[in-house]
Amino acid sequence: MAVSTETRVHGFIYDGLDLSALMGCVQKTGLDAGAAAQAVACYRDFLWVCWYHWNSGEGSSLAAIDVRADAVWHCHMLQPDKYRQDCAQIFGAGVLLDHKPGGDAALGAITAPLIAAACAAYEAAKVEPPADPRPECVWSIVTP
Repeated sequence: MAVSTETRVHGFIYDGLDLSALMGCVQKTGLDAGAAAQAVACYRDFLWVCWYHWNSGEGSSLAAIDVRADAVWHCHMLQPDKYRQDCAQIFGAGVLLDHKPGGDAALGAITAPLIAAACAAYEAAKVEPPADPRPECVWSIVTP
């Protein structure tokens, strides 16, 4: 029986994505080992929500990410080859999850309604919305 794309991606994000090499970087942000592990769990949720939102046809950009997940995301992007490979595994060949700090001209100022939209995307993906959203970051799916 064929495995659905949703099941494959979910499995990769939560079981197959090796983020152990990021732990040292994450801990340099001031998190102890337990908090770093929790941050990685938040980042996995973030990746799942990004994929789910993009594939639901709702759009490719949203504002707000959990502060802890953002720290892991920055560390992940510091390994560009791995980051590109991981994005390809999650989103498809040649597709990148882009980080736009400080907002995005297409979205305008990051406001409470944009944060609410991001929280709704988390809820649609059956993931707890960020407890401590960082509205300064916008994510978007980028294709070549």
